[in-house]
Amino acid sequence: MLTSLYSRFSSAVDHPDFARLLLRLVFGILMLFHGAAKIHNGVEWIKPMLAAHGVPGFVAYGAYIGEVIAPVLIIVGLLTRVAGLVYAFNLVVAVLLVGMGNFFVRTQVGAWALETEALYFFGGIFIMLLGAGKYSLFKGKLS
Repeated sequence: MLTSLYSRFSSAVDHPDFARLLLRLVFGILMLFHGAAKIHNGVEWIKPMLAAHGVPGFVAYGAYIGEVIAPVLIIVGLLTRVAGLVYAFNLVVAVLLVGMGNFFVRTQVGAWALETEALYFFGGIFIMLLGAGKYSLFKGKLS
């Protein structure tokens, strides 16, 4: 009886393409909030952090690619795998610039101080590995 119930439940919730769509929408929309802040406030505040690491200031404009363009591509399902990689790389750069001091830190509630960044990073990796699925505005090789 338990096997039969589980089998019916499993069959009812077996929708991997819908799961891909939800994954794309959640991570894409959440990152767009960060991108909107960059559009509104600019990226000038990032340039001194880059300069402190010997990186040219113009690299700060890459935040627009990682936090606006890549999430939009992920949401619509265009170049999804490449956009997922760019998205994940954006998080690596963010952690290297502002989060390295928190790498071995736990918060007051016991969480890893970089868990949000890790969640975003792995979200980008999962999107890269899974691709867009069938619910995409772009079908075929560019999805």
